[in-house]
Order: sequence, then structure tokens, then C-alpha cells
Amino acid sequence: MTDVSKVTATAKLACFIADTKFEDLPDDVVNEAKRIIMDAIACQVVGLPTEIGDIVMNYINKLGGNPQATVFATGEKTNCVNAAYANGKIGNALDYDDVFPTITHFGEATVAAGLALCETENRSGKDLITAIAVGYETAARVSLAFGGIYEIKGGKIIGAKKRHGSSRDDVFGATGAAANAMKQSPKVVSNTLGIAGGMCPVPTHARWGAMIDLPLFKYWESGWCAQTGVAAALLAGEGYTGYENIFDGDRGFYFMYGADSFDSDLLTGGLGKEWYLSENVIKLWPCCRYPQYPLTVLKELTAKHKIKVQDIEKITVGVDPHTLQRRFSNQEPKTLVAAQFSYPHAISVFLHGIPRGPKWQIEETRNNSSVAELRRKVFLELDPRTERMYESFQPGGRITKHPCSLEIMDKKGEKLSGTTDYCWGDGSFAPKKYQATDKDIEDKFREAVTLPGCIFAGKPEKAEKAIDLLWSLEKLASVRKLTQIFAKA
Repeated sequence: MTDVSKVTATAKLACFIADTKFEDLPDDVVNEAKRIIMDAIACQVVGLPTEIGDIVMNYINKLGGNPQATVFATGEKTNCVNAAYANGKIGNALDYDDVFPTITHFGEATVAAGLALCETENRSGKDLITAIAVGYETAARVSLAFGGIYEIKGGKIIGAKKRHGSSRDDVFGATGAAANAMKQSPKVVSNTLGIAGGMCPVPTHARWGAMIDLPLFKYWESGWCAQTGVAAALLAGEGYTGYENIFDGDRGFYFMYGADSFDSDLLTGGLGKEWYLSENVIKLWPCCRYPQYPLTVLKELTAKHKIKVQDIEKITVGVDPHTLQRRFSNQEPKTLVAAQFSYPHAISVFLHGIPRGPKWQIEETRNNSSVAELRRKVFLELDPRTERMYESFQPGGRITKHPCSLEIMDKKGEKLSGTTDYCWGDGSFAPKKYQATDKDIEDKFREAVTLPGCIFAGKPEKAEKAIDLLWSLEKLASVRKLTQIFAKA
């Protein structure tokens, strides 16, 4: 490994990206990387039967491109930049993709970039695992260095920061994976990081979050971020140069991104020794992470009680100040994306027993009279416990406890209620009963890829073969053995 004891933060990160090999990865990191890859591919497939999936594939087909890398949703091949875009964007189409405890998604962009270049360069399964572990860790470190999204005043959380966004995490996760997959030297990686930083989208989250009828263009475009990482790595590999020391100095990336502060120690401290992959949160319902807390309460209540939709008079959910925004309390979501962030919608489709997948969000479900009627009975209010939940935040603003309460009142005035600090699918920071098991991820993958309109519909044997290969990735001499299962007939 390169001696980085006396170099800049950028150089330390570049050396980590360039020098990390499969043999450097702890066993738990290897296993978590495989879980992340399986979950990401499931999302990349199940997002196809949506408006977003249709538009993305029409766009990719118009662009054309050398058949270098696979689009998992359709099995078609295109060039690696286009494949990274398609897989990254479709993977986020349902907001079913994983989350880091700073409330940022970078798994899809990271996996999309790493897969595209590993297939193009004919890398091994070990190379893919390494690229994803390195990319994910890079994204996590960037996210931690920028700190959390919440604004705290007078000892209370009052909401989200006025300017925030996490396109930076997606971009640098994709960039780390791409650079490692291309086996770049530290010097070339530094240029790759500098190019990617210059191409990073602006922080749009606050602008987007103020909307009610949310557009298909989301908080940050995971496909664009994946494409940026791949393009930056390819350009640097040809000798193109970028901003030197992108993370250093008073005009570094944090200044470019409009942030107030940046903690370089969280960016590089313990790199290669301390890993954050195990804190990854696997979503087990297709919606924003926030509504998954009341869904967790409902999961526990419905396991003990028979709850009939027609008997419900009112549902009250206790939330934090940030999620009192109207997009979360929206009782009439008019768009695919609006449905993903509506607590009333998520709760209604759950109680109606609608299968996980696109059906949760499509227009037919949104307009279903029974689903709509129950949505209008769901209300959000402040849970006072959440105003001080920052006291349990971990360094970098990682949210490991998120109080939520839920109460159901029936038409007779009788009540059922529950609380939680965690959601089903949480990472290693949560009690075991909430953590996503390997079986949970397998079940999600198996269900997602075999749904109507998805690539293995009617072909369950192919889903099982893919699962077997994903668990044994480190034995594959070429990633193409995995991608060819998804190949278009």
C-alpha cells in the first residue's frame, strides 16, 4: 500500500481507491458487498415496468452504442456509459434502493458504475466485489465529511438544512468503483476524482423537496451520477486532467458544493481499516425510507391483530420535523414519485396487501377508490421525541435511531398503537430483529426479477441461478458469467 501519512486528503483517498485489493477486504465486507450487489440488481430489474423504465430505455435505444455492458432490466447491451446510466436510473425508479444512515442513496450509482466497467474490462468476481466495496466506502466517507441533513436550533431539530443534497455521494461512490475497476494508479485516480467533482450535479434536494406533485426527475439523478463516475474514469484513463486535490483547501469541493463545513478526518480516518458497509440499510418496501418506520410498526401490529381496512376511522403517525413537509403527508399523490414519499399512500397499500413492486405506485393503484379512501384517513403529527433524536446521531450525522409512533383508531373508537426506533431492513446499528437477513435480500431479489414485465417473469430457474452466482461471486473468473444470464435472447 502507498504511504499516505504526509499527503493531502485527496491523495489519501486516491491511494485507498487505487491500492485496495480483494485480499484487503474483511470477510464481513465481502459478504456485505455481495448483498449490496444483489439488492441493486433487483432494483435495476423491478424498476423497468414504470414510466421511468420506459423513458430510460427509449432514451438509451436512441443513443445507441457499442455492446460493452448489460442493462439488467432488459438484457440489452450498450456502451458502458449508457449502461451505467440506465442501470443507475432504473434502479432508483421505485425508490426501492438501499440507504446509508445519513439518509442518502448511493448503492445504485456505485453498483451500476462498477458493474458496467467490470463487464467491459472483463474483470473477475473478486474485482467486482472490490470495486463495489471501495466505491461504497468512498461514498460513505464523502457523506460523513459533509455531515447530516438536519438543522438544529435551540437544542431541537427544526427540519432539514435549507441547502442540501447528496448527488456528491452518488458521484464519488460511482467514481471510486469505476477507478478501482479500471485499476488506476493513485495519480490517475486523483484526476478521476477531480473530473467527477467538476461534473457533479448541484445540490437540488431542497428545491425538489418543496414540491408536492413530484416529477420523475428526483432529488438527485442516480443514473447521471453513475454515468459521471464512469465517464470521469474513462477520461482520466486517456490522460484527461481534472482539478487537483479536489477535497482540499478553502476552494475545495465542499466550497464548490455550497456546504458550510467539511470534516477531512471523517473522509480519510481509518480508511481500509474501518468500514461502513455493514451500516447499509436494505429497503424491504418500495418507498422512501421515512415511511418504512410506520410500516415496521404495522408489520408488527398486523402479525398480532387482524386489521380490516373497512373498519379504520383514522391513522395517526408521529414523525420528525423534517417529514412534516407536505410531500410526506400527501393524501392524493398524482405521480409515480409522489406516491413513493407519501406516508398515507405507503400505509394504505400495505394494509390493502398490494404486492411489493411497481404495483405499489402505478396510476391504477393510486386511483383505486379503496386505497384513496384510506389515504384520506392518515394524518401526520410531530412526535416530540424526534426533536432531540440528534443526541443519538453518530459521527457524520448518521441516524441510528429514528423514533416513530403509529395509532389506528377504528370506527368504534378502539385503538391499536405501537412505536419503533428502527425500521425493517436496518443495518448493523439496529437490534438483530430489524436487520435485513440474507434471506430477506434473496426473497426481494427473487420476487422482483420474476414479477410480470420483469426479465425473469415465468423463468424462476434463472432467478435461482443468478442468486447462486451472486453468493459465489468471488469464484467467478469473469463477471460476464453473471451478466450473460440476463442477456437478451
